Amino acid sequence: MINYADKEEWAKFIRENIIPLRDSAEFLVNYWEYLRRRMDGVYIDAMDEDYKSLVLGGVSEEGAYLDGSVAKFYRDFFGVSLNVELPQYVSAVKEGLTKGIMAVVSESLFVRFASEVATQTKKN
Repeated sequence: MINYADKEEWAKFIRENIIPLRDSAEFLVNYWEYLRRRMDGVYIDAMDEDYKSLVLGGVSEEGAYLDGSVAKFYRDFFGVSLNVELPQYVSAVKEGLTKGIMAVVSESLFVRFASEVATQTKKN
């Protein structure tokens, strides 16, 4: 049975649960900010292969996400995508017209949630 009036039990709960949660949330937000600085607005033709895989990894030749797609994961969780739809990108590649296609990094619901958790659990 938990004694909710015991200050030490609350301190233990905060140490073991809240602080690790805050640290993880801050890490995720910092990682998203890193991705945004490194990728947002970078043209696909000028992008390093490692970053390119975050927007194109696991995309079929038709421009659809395959099962376990890295690109879909990064789009859903970190808001990383292209400024055009994937089928449009595939067509542009086939026609040799990829100029102007770039990465976009926007705030996803997941990042917004992690940011809120980090903010609400921040030490004053």
